[in-house]
Amino acid sequence: MTKRFSVTLPDTVFEQLEALAGNQGRTTANLAAYLIEVGVRNMKLDPLPTEKGKNE
Repeated sequence: MTKRFSVTLPDTVFEQLEALAGNQGRTTANLAAYLIEVGVRNMKLDPLPTEKGKNE
C-alpha cells in the first residue's frame, strides 16, 4: 500500500531535486519518494542523538 502527502521545500532544494531527477530520467516525485525511503531506513539503523533516549 502507498500513501500520499504534501511536502514543502525551499526553492533551492526543489531545484536541486528537479535537476537530479532529470539527470536520472525519473520524475521529481519518484526521486523524492526514493530519497525519503532511504533516509527513513538509515535513521532506523542510526537514530539521531535526540531520538536515542526515546528508544532506550
